[in-house]
Amino acid sequence: MALVNSIPVVLDDDTRLKALRGTTQLTSSSGTFNPGSATTHIKIRGVGGGGAGGGCTSVGSAASAAGGGGAGAYVEATFAVVPGTGYSYTCGAGGAGSSGSAGGNGGSSTFVGPGAVTVTAPGGSGAPVATATANPTAYAGGQGGSSPSNGDAGSGGGPGHAGVTLVVATPVVASGAGASCAFGAGGVGRANTGGGQPALGHGAGGGGAATGASSAQAGGNGGGGCWVVDEFT
Repeated sequence: MALVNSIPVVLDDDTRLKALRGTTQLTSSSGTFNPGSATTHIKIRGVGGGGAGGGCTSVGSAASAAGGGGAGAYVEATFAVVPGTGYSYTCGAGGAGSSGSAGGNGGSSTFVGPGAVTVTAPGGSGAPVATATANPTAYAGGQGGSSPSNGDAGSGGGPGHAGVTLVVATPVVASGAGASCAFGAGGVGRANTGGGQPALGHGAGGGGAATGASSAQAGGNGGGGCWVVDEFT
């Protein structure tokens, strides 16, 4: 963890937050956040892990293009903190792509604030496996993470984009892109055969794979969840 962006700021929303002391990004699978000695409040912003893109099966004279993975849910909350007290957190793992199988689901990110209140951002779902067929077919993307809990604001994650096989013989395919989120873009979709592209941002979904009378393919990995903590005096 590193303390960055130490910029004073005055807020006018009567939250008693007077100056921003710095911002820390937490990306470890689990750990403890320790506020600075002069910190009186923290604002946390987090996202669950993104789901992986769907993989593709392989059958001769057939094709498929899987959908992208869903993004993790987003949440934010503000707490009054006690200097010298540590607060535990987890960052949900991104879903893993698997050859010839559905994409793995992203894990939930949690932050345990004062009073043991656990703020949770659920992970996104992996996209279903795209079974190769001899007919033009659409393949669904993964669902976004469900609504967060115990936050002041937030929303569920966005769904992954669908993939589609337009022409089997050539093939002409377009796999689905992973869902983007507040922390970055999802894995891009493919216009040719191959494995899915990994997510580019924390909590975003992985891209779907595509195949055409070739070997089975794996979807792209989802982005791991994270927390961003602003410290105030």
